[in-house]
Amino acid sequence: MIRSIVTAAAALAGCYAISVSAAAPVSPPVRDYFSDKFEIERVLDWGDRPVFSPDSKKIAFTKDDELLGPAYEMDLATRTVKCLTCKWGAGGYVSRIYYLADGSYLISGPASLETAEAKPGAKPERYGTTYLYWMPADASLPPQALSAHAVGEVALDYDRSTPGSDRIAWGEMEPKHRMLMGHVVNDGKRAYLTDRTLLLSDPESDPASKVTFIETYDFIDEGKAILFFTVEKDRPFNGMYKLDIATGKTTPMPTDAQHNETHSFPNLRYGLEETNRASDPSSPYKGVSGHRPHLLSFLLKQQGVADPDAVAKKYGGKTFDLYVQDWQTGKRRQLTNVSKGGAEAHQSTPARDGQHIAFSLQGRSSKEYAGKDGLYIGTFSPSK
Repeated sequence: MIRSIVTAAAALAGCYAISVSAAAPVSPPVRDYFSDKFEIERVLDWGDRPVFSPDSKKIAFTKDDELLGPAYEMDLATRTVKCLTCKWGAGGYVSRIYYLADGSYLISGPASLETAEAKPGAKPERYGTTYLYWMPADASLPPQALSAHAVGEVALDYDRSTPGSDRIAWGEMEPKHRMLMGHVVNDGKRAYLTDRTLLLSDPESDPASKVTFIETYDFIDEGKAILFFTVEKDRPFNGMYKLDIATGKTTPMPTDAQHNETHSFPNLRYGLEETNRASDPSSPYKGVSGHRPHLLSFLLKQQGVADPDAVAKKYGGKTFDLYVQDWQTGKRRQLTNVSKGGAEAHQSTPARDGQHIAFSLQGRSSKEYAGKDGLYIGTFSPSK
């Protein structure tokens, strides 16, 4: 039992079973995330980068958030874990994995994935840049290349996808930073990335734009916009923007200048935010200090900061807690309270049912959270 992982308003009183619906509702009920009871349970003592299946009954995940390795899956009702890509050896060492609408998988991994030359525990050959692959739902075929590279997260449009055809959006950083959209089409044996559309091209060339690199998170506004993460030009700030698909206009989302990375809940009004708000409330680099020093140094170099290694060493590595954010009012509710103790709640994702979230806890060097690493499920339920 972990009592200190949540705030006083949502103190954990024990371990709880998860009630998962048989199928994801078309329109998840609008929850009051600020008054609902919130309870957390550790479901596995290892794992990272969890994502929910479309029906919210399973999670797929990796072993590590930075290093290559196999992808796994857990049935949340039985807690059974199986390895999805172990059978492919070096051809199954991936960076991220997602579910598509028909239960097949979208995977990101190194260029060496199809050549079976990847090494377990290695990093992708260019930091932050991976390639997209598809794998059938029964994992009977190894990941197949979709001939596209992506930076970090990939946005999936579940509401406008159908079995065998999924709309996705992703960011690229070569030859220049840009955002693209397309459809992953498959017949159960082979997949193709079709209808590729350039949505945002080289934002750095626009003097008025604050956008630099692009990491897509979610389709929002009834599929008319894409929520994405960026480091702003000429300012030490990481934050969320949205892009209007029809016009190409980018708009910053509400922020308080802290480093924040936010996924949208299915009902769109609320976001699940990872932020360093508690661990770094006031430093001059609080807008980027949530990055680990090696990545922060890389990003600061892109912005022309003098002596980025020294700045990154001094300010980087501030850990995250999870919050619910109301996009309309700016109100926030803290869900975890581990960053002040040196641990981090991160790689969080909301379920399609609107009731559950999944995240990874890393104890780092924290004595308080030693031995408490792993995958956690958080459940919102009406307060009695």
